[in-house]
Amino acid sequence: MNYELFTDELMKHYTSDIFKDEVIEAKKAFFGGNGPVDAEEPDYEMKIIHFSEWYLFTRPLKEYNVTPAVYAKEDDSFELNEQFPDIYKNLVNHRHSLFEFIKLSKTDLHIRDVISKYKFIIKDSPVTIGFNKGQVFEARVIPHGQSFSFMKSFCFHPPQATKFILKEVKVLQKNKDMDILASIETLIQKLNNKKQKYEQYKHVAVEMIYSNEPKI
Repeated sequence: MNYELFTDELMKHYTSDIFKDEVIEAKKAFFGGNGPVDAEEPDYEMKIIHFSEWYLFTRPLKEYNVTPAVYAKEDDSFELNEQFPDIYKNLVNHRHSLFEFIKLSKTDLHIRDVISKYKFIIKDSPVTIGFNKGQVFEARVIPHGQSFSFMKSFCFHPPQATKFILKEVKVLQKNKDMDILASIETLIQKLNNKKQKYEQYKHVAVEMIYSNEPKI
């Protein structure tokens, strides 16, 4: 299924002039105080993909209080191509979380959601490099037949940050009064901001950034 084509269509529509103010506010929220994205940075493309998926599937549009992906079904100005219904359903039902690598079996990637402990197998994964034991990463996993697929964006946190991340996950799990989905998104965004800081300040020890009392 061509998930990419569909997300491209969504992004084209929901970044048009009508949604200009939404995009400006979304970029400020996503990139925080880390400044504008430098097109010369080697990870520039991934940062833009990361933002795009967050904008489409996580951040509610202010006027409608639902994400662009959810609103698209009711939006008369967005033409839902007849080949897209199954793709749309799978995308809207994707899982956005923090994962850990278990193993690679030929081309099948085995991962575990560190929050729910649910295990996934990404069959014939097009992405098989960059996954290391003891490293937590953020990703979006789409149901795909009897298996799962990745969306395009990843955020690999440094291995030295794993202890801090797992401690934060435990705090989240213990608080039964929390809206779990909202809490997961808040934690993911908090860690994403720390990863951006880490990339910006390579000379600073990881533990000074991945902390509840960061030094920068």
